[in-house]
Amino acid sequence: MVGRTELRQSHITVLTRRDVSDDVHGSVRPPTCESALIEAHTSSLRASSYRWSSPDILLIFVAVAYCIAGLLRVPRGMSPTWDEVVYLSQVATGVEPVPFSETRAWGMALIAAPIAVITPSIVVVRTYLTLLSGLGLYLAFRPWLGVARDDRTWASYVAPAAAAGYATLWTTLLFGSMAYPNIWLSFALTAGVGHVCRLLAKPSSRGALIGVCASFTLASLLRPTDALAAGGGVLLAIVLIRGPRRILPIMAVLGGLGLGWAVWIVEAYARFGGPIERLRRVSEIVGSQFQFSLGRHLDTVDGPYIACIPQRICQGGPWEATVWWFALPGLALLGIAASVFAPRDSRRHFYVLPALSCATFLVPYMVLSPENSQARFLMPAYALLMVPAAYFIVWAATHTRSPARWAVVIVVSVALISHVVVQQATLERALDYNLPTMQKFADRAQILRNTAGVHRPCLLYGPGAIQISYLTGCAAHYTTAVPNTGDSVISAALADGDRVVVLLAGANTALPAPYARWQRVEARSKRVTLHAAVSPQGP
Repeated sequence: MVGRTELRQSHITVLTRRDVSDDVHGSVRPPTCESALIEAHTSSLRASSYRWSSPDILLIFVAVAYCIAGLLRVPRGMSPTWDEVVYLSQVATGVEPVPFSETRAWGMALIAAPIAVITPSIVVVRTYLTLLSGLGLYLAFRPWLGVARDDRTWASYVAPAAAAGYATLWTTLLFGSMAYPNIWLSFALTAGVGHVCRLLAKPSSRGALIGVCASFTLASLLRPTDALAAGGGVLLAIVLIRGPRRILPIMAVLGGLGLGWAVWIVEAYARFGGPIERLRRVSEIVGSQFQFSLGRHLDTVDGPYIACIPQRICQGGPWEATVWWFALPGLALLGIAASVFAPRDSRRHFYVLPALSCATFLVPYMVLSPENSQARFLMPAYALLMVPAAYFIVWAATHTRSPARWAVVIVVSVALISHVVVQQATLERALDYNLPTMQKFADRAQILRNTAGVHRPCLLYGPGAIQISYLTGCAAHYTTAVPNTGDSVISAALADGDRVVVLLAGANTALPAPYARWQRVEARSKRVTLHAAVSPQGP
């Protein structure tokens, strides 16, 4: 083997010298079989090395790493939260549906349906959502590979860089395994804007056309008003772009939004008295009011609670956990500037589209704010801003001349490592704050099943009824008040033959007749004490 290698290397050297000598004397020899084989072998090595470092492979690697991180870092046995129960109970087998209010949309339930109709196991559901969110991450940033003119140019690496930046956020890791619509909305909007850019570049692309329609349909099925706000920015950007290619993207965006909104409007007429009445009720429920609310959203950047109710519980926190929140818009603006002023690039305006979509998406959250802001609300904005921000980082790393390039690479690497460390610490802090509360609901459900012998059909009445209902299969009625004699909800359940469990605040809570004669359950576990009154077992 050594001899052959040395002979091959010496032959290459001799062949090269001969070629140079012939060229100097004015007579170039035709390529020999040996030179052709060497050139083919060299090209194969280059293609192989590129294949493993290609943007598409890197994007797949980011998506797989995100799935692995989610499976390892986020406990799959977390008891479902109130919002999760609302969505999952609509489609989960063996679970009584929780009332679906005017504020909800069906997109999240449809995403969870393929596994929830098979089993309601929360471990299986969270595993499914984690793996599916990895696929969603890939599909969200995959269109941005096609925005670059050539698959081998530096701009094609913007997609894996943006996906990596978004995947490292603590909210992305946590909510990837939870049944909340916000992360899926971020995937849909990022993919939709990317497909719009592809369609602007190549109007004949049928895949881009289908991608735009599908993405904005999914977005409006998940959160219709958010999808409409973000879509408005995309439409504005398309209108500002000159040329005949803008008609088809506009129709595609409007068609996708229209399909999703049609479901919402039909449901509004069927259940809530029409779209206007439904919007009025939504405004009352979320408590929207005109005020600038940047400070409220800043409180939620570092968590630590999933739901900041009341808002004051999320105030404060380490300052280093909020640095990225201010850095991301700045990097995005620099990326837009770098792309807009790029010479001889007809696609330089495409990176403005996610920024405009993000801006119009943020307007309702900044000036028409709900009473309580949540960390997950702005996730679509983060995903959209990651694209121009990643553009600037990749541009700076590839367009800076040596030795300044190495300085840029070192600074970017240190900043990214610090960012990941801070995000992981924030995730750990959020889990420490939320897991004990979530586990208490699981303990109460276990006590009811094992100690009180509560099984379907049954009704849970009182505080915590929604969260416990999914784990027991019971129907649920949430209230903080003690039931009155002849309570209509309890009476209807008893008439149907259901066993009723009244959840009590304490052991001394008095109940009116006839509930006072029901079996009292007082049980303790390591984390919780349960007080309840359980109706007699039916025949």
